[in-house]
Amino acid sequence: MLALLTPATASADPPQPLPGYQPAFVTEREDGPWRDCVWASAAMLLDKWTSGETIVSRQRLRALSGDGQGGSGLRDVQAAFARLGFRLTISPYDSVAIDWSDLLDRLAAGGGAILLGDYGLLPAQFGRWDPAFWSRTGELDDHALYLDRYDQETGRILVMDPLAPAGWGGEWIPVSALKRFAWRSGSGALSVAITPPALTSAFEGVSLGTPTATADAAAVHLAWPIGAAPAGWTDQGTRLTTQIVPVEWVDPLAWIVGALPANATARPPMEPVTSSADGMLRASIPLPAAPGIYSVSVSLADQVLGQLVAGAGPFNLYVPGPRAAAYEVPDRVVAAAGSLAHIPVRVTNVGSESWAEAPFLPWLSSARQGWQNLRLTGTWVREPSAATAGTVQPRPPESFERGFLHLEAGDSKTIDAAVRMPVDAGSWRLVFDLVDDLGQSLAATGSAPGVIIVETVVPGPGLEGL
Repeated sequence: MLALLTPATASADPPQPLPGYQPAFVTEREDGPWRDCVWASAAMLLDKWTSGETIVSRQRLRALSGDGQGGSGLRDVQAAFARLGFRLTISPYDSVAIDWSDLLDRLAAGGGAILLGDYGLLPAQFGRWDPAFWSRTGELDDHALYLDRYDQETGRILVMDPLAPAGWGGEWIPVSALKRFAWRSGSGALSVAITPPALTSAFEGVSLGTPTATADAAAVHLAWPIGAAPAGWTDQGTRLTTQIVPVEWVDPLAWIVGALPANATARPPMEPVTSSADGMLRASIPLPAAPGIYSVSVSLADQVLGQLVAGAGPFNLYVPGPRAAAYEVPDRVVAAAGSLAHIPVRVTNVGSESWAEAPFLPWLSSARQGWQNLRLTGTWVREPSAATAGTVQPRPPESFERGFLHLEAGDSKTIDAAVRMPVDAGSWRLVFDLVDDLGQSLAATGSAPGVIIVETVVPGPGLEGL
């Protein structure tokens, strides 16, 4: 966006207006004689064209044109713009013939225009800024107006008349009134100068669905389904913004929603990238180098206009280090409330350090100690739902622990955990972690916990054995 809006000095391809931008009003009434209506309109046109990045006074524009005396025309404005690197389109010159349909289309597309005509042919209410000038005829009422936008529903154009006093914001004038004002050739061509149309979003007509997220040894990968898009649409370079913030292991519920386990520690360097293929818009974000838990937020913006087009997060990312675990647990369990259920939990040491029990060394911090009776813990978390929102939630059962796991790197062990179900029916999450006597948690150092969705139900036929 910054590159597109750099002032266009010596540029062969100057920028386009930004959608909705309205230039600052320029009056010709600051000093007399009032012969600068074309140049005041030209100053507003240049402001519009560059969305405020290139501001040149009407006096300076006149000087650039070389026309220092009397009234000026569109050829003079074209010459001044050329000195600044802008190729101004004017009609009816250079084999260009712009009629009313063309002009309205350009204004509707976010462009601006200078329109020449007879001030005295406007309805009296629009000639109020200079009644004496409005009462003249022939060459004595020649005037230039700056046109900023067109409202198709009402058939009116936002007009900024240089004869108005400083600080004026323009007024909406019917197209029918401006048609009386405007000069036209025998073929219907208007005396007009126009900017290019406004920039359009690269995501015009594109809708994106809810993203999904995965992670591997190098990156987090996000994918948004493309719900609708123009034929042949592809991503033209989306601006990707990420926020990755280290967080502490505090609330089990906070770290299981959208948790992404990374399954290796080797992370080759890469840059954030986006692409579109197979009906998906994808983004990849390199993993942080340091192990731990991170809160991740991602936003995608139109690279041309800078407007937000999609987002994801905040979600939680686990980046394991040398001490790392992986869990294999059932995805879902249905059991009678209050019953005793047997749940198999397979734990694998996927890091590079041994989990063999080590003696306590008082001169080392807890983070540097070897494992002290590493064991599996289970924590119950009530699953939030719309049905239970705002109500007093039942207290979850106490956390529990099972066994010691003295595993070498690459080894696994399956624990058949006898687990007492919550006495309250509903949806729960059972979160497994590894913790030792010193309070060291593998989840806290970047190993995503094992999570099971548990549905507890009131006992009935067919559930007695659960």
